[in-house]
Amino acid sequence: MSAILEERNTTPVADEIENKIPIAQEEPESKDGSQLFPATHEVIAGLSAGCATTLMVHPLDLIKTRLQVQIHNTNKESRKIHKMLINFGTIPRLVKEIVRVNNSQNLTFTSIFRIQIKELYRGLGPNLLGSTISWGAYFSLYGTFKSYIHKTSPQGYNLSSTDYLICAWSAGSFTSFFTNPIWVLKTRILSTSASSPGAYASVLDGAKRIYKEEGVRAFWKGFGPSLFGVCQASVQFTLYEHLKSYALKSQTPLLSRIFNSTLKPGEDCDYNSCDSHRKWLTIPEYIAISASAKSIATVSIYPYQVVRSRLQRYDSSKLYKSALDCILKIYRTESLLAFYNGLAANLLRVIPSTCITFLVYEHVKQFLDKP
Repeated sequence: MSAILEERNTTPVADEIENKIPIAQEEPESKDGSQLFPATHEVIAGLSAGCATTLMVHPLDLIKTRLQVQIHNTNKESRKIHKMLINFGTIPRLVKEIVRVNNSQNLTFTSIFRIQIKELYRGLGPNLLGSTISWGAYFSLYGTFKSYIHKTSPQGYNLSSTDYLICAWSAGSFTSFFTNPIWVLKTRILSTSASSPGAYASVLDGAKRIYKEEGVRAFWKGFGPSLFGVCQASVQFTLYEHLKSYALKSQTPLLSRIFNSTLKPGEDCDYNSCDSHRKWLTIPEYIAISASAKSIATVSIYPYQVVRSRLQRYDSSKLYKSALDCILKIYRTESLLAFYNGLAANLLRVIPSTCITFLVYEHVKQFLDKP
C-alpha cells in the first residue's frame, strides 16, 4: 500500500515508452519518506497478499458463507440469529457439521482426516483465484489512480480523504465487475457440501451449468450489493491511509508511544529526527492500523454481504426478484438482525486476514523496493 502522498521532488524524464508516456528515472519520495511504487510492484505485492491470506483463512470464509445463506422465517428464529451474533459457540457447532463423516465403511483415521480437510477447504480454487486476482488488480489500480492524481496536481499537493475515496472506489468498482463471476461460483460451492444434491463438482462444472441453466447474466448476480462492498473498501483504505500517515509522522509523545514501537518507556519522540524520515512501519503498527480500519469498515457496511450472498445462492432466482426484493423479504420475514447473520464468523475471518494481507503486501513491496 502506498503511504499518504505529500510533497515530492521529481526527476527529469529519461525515456519514453512506446506510447510516448514519460517515465521517471527513479521513484520520487514524499515528505514523510514514502514512495510511489511501480505498477509491477503493486501487482506482485497484491497477488502475494491475496494468495497468502486465502490459504490461511479459507475455512473461516466457508463458515461465514454458510451462515449468510441460511434463511430464518419466524420471529423466534430471528432471536436465535441475535444469539448467534454474540455467541461464538455457533461456529464450533457448524464446524462439526461440516467435518462430520459417515464412517459406515470403517475408514482409517488418515482417510477421515483427509475428507474433513477437503470439506473445510471446499471451494478453495475459486476463492484463491478470486482473491489473488482481486488483490493484485485492486492494489495496482489503487496505486495507479493515486499516482495520476498526484502527478496532475500542483507541486506539494497532499491527497485528501476525498482523493483516497475516489481512488479506492474506482479501483474497487473495476475489480468487482471483472471478478464477480468468480465470486458467484465461490459462494455456491462454499454454501453446500460436496455430497449435497445439485452441488457443483468443480469450478468448470459450475460455470457450464450456470451458463446453460441461467444464462450469462447469472454470473453477475449480486453485483449491485457488491458496490456497497466497494464503499466498505473505500472507507477501509481511507482510514488505513490516514492512520498510517499519523503513525509515520506522529508529533506528540502519546501518538509516538502508540505507533512507534522503537521508543523506550518514558522516552519522547523528536519529530525531526524520529519520524520524519521513516518509510516503513513495524509489524505491530501494521497489525493495529489494518485491524482498526477493517473492523470499523466491516461493521458499518456489513448487511450488503448478506444480501449479496442470498442473491448468489443456487435457488436465488426462485426466492428473490431483485436486490430490493431480497432486502424487503429479509426485513419482513426475518427482522433487521438477519442483515448481520454471520457477523461473528466474518469478524473472526476478516480481521486476521486483513492483517495478513497488509503485512504481506507491505513487506513484499518493501523487499521489491530494495536496490
